[in-house]
Amino acid sequence: MTDLKYMRFGEQPPISRGNGAMTYPLVGGADGTNAFTAGISHFPPGLNVPGGVTHCFRNTGDVPMKIMWVYASTSVTRTFADTGQTVEHLSGEDLIGR
Repeated sequence: MTDLKYMRFGEQPPISRGNGAMTYPLVGGADGTNAFTAGISHFPPGLNVPGGVTHCFRNTGDVPMKIMWVYASTSVTRTFADTGQTVEHLSGEDLIGR
């Protein structure tokens, strides 16, 4: 039988993404899954996530924006449109508004 993992969201340490954006990983390869990666990202009011051809997020409200994301893989990368640099998702190089 597989061991269960219980998580208290409020106790999860966030990963700083730069410019006030924070990410809370929920499940991924470190948890023993080999099928998907998921988490929640929190963006402060007024933050514009730089966009390129792929996508762009803009928080035009006056309260934080949150996005729940799920990738159908535990090997997730991000390519920045301005430089073409590809980095591992949630690594130290994966920063918002670089």
